[in-house]
Amino acid sequence: MSRNKRTRRYLRIAIEGIGGSIEDIAKITTFIVNLQPEDRFWIGKMVKKHFPNPPAHTLIGISALAAPELLVEIEAFAILD
Repeated sequence: MSRNKRTRRYLRIAIEGIGGSIEDIAKITTFIVNLQPEDRFWIGKMVKKHFPNPPAHTLIGISALAAPELLVEIEAFAILD
């Protein structure tokens, strides 16, 4: 499983664990290690593919995450009834 798919799977597990769904996510921030300008295209496609109504999205390039093997981190804010 690719790291990108694994990250999305963990996001789904986390939101469903509190009784929500992907549709409840109102905003995401994606942190990418060594982000390149062309990365915004595949990331945009990923967001549109996996979110029925794409939430607000901020994309941030960083030099590293907490552990060297981590390359992507997604922070999500959901609105639950």
